[in-house]
Amino acid sequence: MTDPGVLLGLSGGVDSAAAALLLKRQGYRVEGYCFHVCPSQAERMPQVRALAEALEIPLHEEDASSLFAEAVISDFRAEYEAGRTPSPCVRCNPLVKFRLLAEAADRLGIEKIATGHYVNVFDGPDGLQLSRALCTSKDQSYMLYRLPEEILARCVFPLGMQPGKDAVRRLAAEAGLPCASQKDSQEICFIPDGDYASYLLRSGSKTEPGAFLDRNGQEIGRHQGILHYTVGQRKGLGQTFGRPMFVTEINAAENSVTLGEDADLLRGTVHAEQAFFFGKEGFPAELDGQPVEAKIRYGASPAPGTLYKTGKDSFFVRFDEAQRAPTPGQSLVIYWGEQLLGGGIISGAEA
Repeated sequence: MTDPGVLLGLSGGVDSAAAALLLKRQGYRVEGYCFHVCPSQAERMPQVRALAEALEIPLHEEDASSLFAEAVISDFRAEYEAGRTPSPCVRCNPLVKFRLLAEAADRLGIEKIATGHYVNVFDGPDGLQLSRALCTSKDQSYMLYRLPEEILARCVFPLGMQPGKDAVRRLAAEAGLPCASQKDSQEICFIPDGDYASYLLRSGSKTEPGAFLDRNGQEIGRHQGILHYTVGQRKGLGQTFGRPMFVTEINAAENSVTLGEDADLLRGTVHAEQAFFFGKEGFPAELDGQPVEAKIRYGASPAPGTLYKTGKDSFFVRFDEAQRAPTPGQSLVIYWGEQLLGGGIISGAEA
């Protein structure tokens, strides 16, 4: 009989801890794996080691800072310098997190890998695909839409069918784990204070003051540099305009930031590039003109619209109702019901 071993990404939080408990109940021989990419993460390793000891599982550790800097941080900087707002987790998952987890499992002779993500994997008509978690409010399929099939073939997601975070916390509490009451982390992992602009400037990014423009292209003020702004932003503009104003567009070539009212953020059509669809190469022609649901950011709800092909690796969704502040650099992720079809990186939008 094949040894039912699984290598679990163990972060020190309640989700991965609960995943370990569920995997053990399912009969898996669980081993833990944790990598760190910056000093603040390295500092939490004693907490992760203590959790692994409490779970009675071995822990394997790795310094992944070099790979992370090459695959994620360099892109993060380049995107902000281009006036876009990247999702580092969308990039990290296929290029760093799941890659390293699979490579570590190979070294240890373990076939299966697991994480504490809220998502499900299933064998669809075009091969392995992801579907939304049972708890839709915690669903993380958006962040995992670029995982390749060879990775999905090895994945186990024990939290995918959990009814919610309360149930996961109860599992950890019943096992006496101190992480049961730990708050969810909201920040970017390598910027624990959340001040991404200061981080970019410390990292060598350059930004120059420029013009705030109104919707007609007239200058109405001066901005501090495009690194400080993202589409949809209201606070932190550095000056007041007598009424609420929001960032509606960032033009890196002209070093300008366009401001408008809340209604000016609404876009009916959202374009994407770098298409990634499960079991397909580029954009699948059979989906052209099909009704779908799509998310323009992680925290958004899937909204109905129609999917259209514009090129081998590009597409757009015309939404039934306009969406607020679709942001270049974020992902446009496509669903059929609970089934995740794929997605791409937002390149622009129009009313």
